[in-house]
Formats: sequence, C-alpha cells, structure tokens
Amino acid sequence: MNGWMLQAAPAGGQAMGTMIMFGGMFLIIYFMMMRPAAKQQKELKKMRSSLKKGDKVITAGGMRAKVDTVKEIDGHQIVVLQIDDNVKVEFLASSIASVVRSNENAVEKSK
Repeated sequence: MNGWMLQAAPAGGQAMGTMIMFGGMFLIIYFMMMRPAAKQQKELKKMRSSLKKGDKVITAGGMRAKVDTVKEIDGHQIVVLQIDDNVKVEFLASSIASVVRSNENAVEKSK
C-alpha cells in the first residue's frame, strides 16, 4: 500500500522560496521608490539651508521672489522674500520649492 501513496514535500523549501521572493520585492521597491525619494528630500533640505540674500526662488505656492533676508526664529528658518520694490513677506524656508538658476533667468528675459 505504501508504494502508491505520494509523499508530502517538506514545507521548509516553500517557505524559504517565499521569503526570498518577498525580500527581492522589498529590495526592488526600496531601490525604485524609497531611495530616490530620500535622496530628493536630502537635496531639497541642502538647497533650503544654503539660501542666501539675492537668490531668486519659487515658493511651493508658485510665487516667484528674491531672498532679502534669512533668519532663525524659534528653531525655524525664516526667509524674507522681496516680491516687489516695497513688498516683503516672511516664509518658512520649508515652503521654498526651488531656486531659479541663471540660465532660467536668461530665458525669462528674452520673452
């Protein structure tokens, strides 16, 4: 009777294969999504900490302005932006989305 009965496969091999598959999926997700996002956050933080007077910036809301002053208040970096000749507004540095580079200014002046 024992000759025609099938033997059960050991469960350890299947579990190991499943764990390797999940590990591989995690690595793919990490290198495709999580690592680039962390790198971008690091670059953004570096850009915000290096703001100085005269930099032209774009805020998260889309406002274009020039940095007038950078100061620290209660542990927050505050950037005073000059919007027009006599118009200055304070923003948290975290609301600065990007710094406008000089080649973008050349394109803007030609319009």
